[in-house]
Amino acid sequence: MFDKDLATYGRIMNTTGIYAYCPTIHIGLKQMAAGVNASGLLPLRLRCFLNLVVAGKVGDPNCYDTHTYQAQGAGVSSAELAAVKTFRESSLFDEREKAALELADAATNTPSTVTDELFERVQAQFSKPELIELATTIVVENLRTRFNRIFDLGSNGLAGG
Repeated sequence: MFDKDLATYGRIMNTTGIYAYCPTIHIGLKQMAAGVNASGLLPLRLRCFLNLVVAGKVGDPNCYDTHTYQAQGAGVSSAELAAVKTFRESSLFDEREKAALELADAATNTPSTVTDELFERVQAQFSKPELIELATTIVVENLRTRFNRIFDLGSNGLAGG
């Protein structure tokens, strides 16, 4: 259970330490996330941005740090990372990315505020398979961030945070 964290990050991540108490749940969640990542329909940078929008909105420093680290590794600039918080006004994101990020923001609200108009805008930008990956990416990140907030998991310090 700890080998992948040690190989990838050089340490055991906060979430892995918690999930060590229930390894079958940890394995299942890792497999679900791996399935989304393996789909590969959406660019990695967009998936990073989606995860950052969700983690930022939920207020999860653990996931925000981890996804910042992953985004840095994927070549996302510090300007783009800073602009995620104000993506609607930023010229660093195209209309397709903005529609996806707005969906992530609206879907993360409790209750969800995804309107028909928003979903139509997103549908105009993404194929049906891409929409499924987009929605699943958002849902999986909501699961992770809300789990982390229950256990008050702080940053792992990966991205200097």
